[in-house]
Amino acid sequence: MLLVPCCLGTHQLISINVAAGVSNICDDVEFMLRMKPGIYWRICWGIVTPLLMIVILIYALVNMEPETYNGQLLPTSAYGNITNSFTFFIRMH
Repeated sequence: MLLVPCCLGTHQLISINVAAGVSNICDDVEFMLRMKPGIYWRICWGIVTPLLMIVILIYALVNMEPETYNGQLLPTSAYGNITNSFTFFIRMH
């Protein structure tokens, strides 16, 4: 199931960007590598990657189909992991 890892990855990416910020991440990279990251990396870390993760998450939600096992539909209680993954977003606020 793609939805749970996608939710967790999106949450982690957004929370790191909000908590640390791209400039602090670039400062840490510069400290470790003794090279300042270029504008390409700043744009990727700050804009491109978060937007792509959100687009993938929305795509996974739109194209979600009922879970099956050996051709039989699983009960709706099997979707508990989906609602559990969204609690991370609720706790963020």
